[in-house]
Amino acid sequence: MKELIKVKQTGVWIDSHRAVIISFNGDSKNIETIYSEIETRERVDGETRSNSRFGEQHIDSEKSKESRLNGQRKLFLDDIIVKIKNVDELVFFGPAGMKNELGNQSKLGNKILSIERADSMTENQMAAWVKAYFENR
Repeated sequence: MKELIKVKQTGVWIDSHRAVIISFNGDSKNIETIYSEIETRERVDGETRSNSRFGEQHIDSEKSKESRLNGQRKLFLDDIIVKIKNVDELVFFGPAGMKNELGNQSKLGNKILSIERADSMTENQMAAWVKAYFENR
């Protein structure tokens, strides 16, 4: 009898606070959570205006906040990509736009089967969602 090749199927539920990576390889299941360090509501002590002035220089705090936020977002997505680069089939799902950013940044296009909208879920609900997704494909 011919032995079936096991395919590692992975779903990533993601928002700006955390990513939950659910992998199935045959009958075994693995769940891993990665927390982000993205500061969506940062408050700097003493900050009262949208810009500051030092002599002839103007510093726009909005630009520096956006730059810091983009750097934090990139680091978070890079951490996830390292964990999923060796899987065979991927589906990204979640409530916000981070799933699309992950899809664009990952450069795993041929492995990404779908990017789906999904609400907040418990880990058990996420695992059931991923299992059902791959069973119904």
